[in-house]
Amino acid sequence: MRQAPPLAPMGTIEGWSPAPTPTDGWRPRYLQPSAERFVTFTKDGREVGVFIAYYRNQTFDSKLVSSENVLVTSNDKRWMQLTAGERQLRGSGLPPEVLVAELTDRVAQRLRVWQWYWVDGQWTNSPARAKAMTALAQLIGRGDDSAAMVLVTPQLGRPTRPRRPMPVLELSPAGCAGHRGSALQATRSAR
Repeated sequence: MRQAPPLAPMGTIEGWSPAPTPTDGWRPRYLQPSAERFVTFTKDGREVGVFIAYYRNQTFDSKLVSSENVLVTSNDKRWMQLTAGERQLRGSGLPPEVLVAELTDRVAQRLRVWQWYWVDGQWTNSPARAKAMTALAQLIGRGDDSAAMVLVTPQLGRPTRPRRPMPVLELSPAGCAGHRGSALQATRSAR
């Protein structure tokens, strides 16, 4: 990791408790972030992992938007990505869409993954837009601080569209992403 600004603490999320280990041993691959953190939260038997990769003073080898930063590598011997797409969200503080993927491993564990980018205090689900936002922030002298936020939750049964709201929705718009946005902003301000 490069010139790690200490990530502001993730803090607590009402009704959710921190758990000791990340969800199912999976973690996304983000190359050379300035700082990163992966914390799992539980509530009523449900589990959601929160991964943040924070970038500052980005270079060719260390940048938020890169084809090398992936949920699962092509040569991963345990995990593979089954689906990828976007999902509409309702709620304030986030873009109306999120990147969503389904992952599975060799023993048929399944994960649902939700992904956003945070650049210059704003959220987007678009890698191209995140890259453009980073360039604009640098151009106007605001620096290139940015982050990826990935939420992951175990799935039961075969991959389908969930019929009831995912626990991650309880965490993301109001509880998690908004709170994490404040923590990311605090990290950015500590230059």
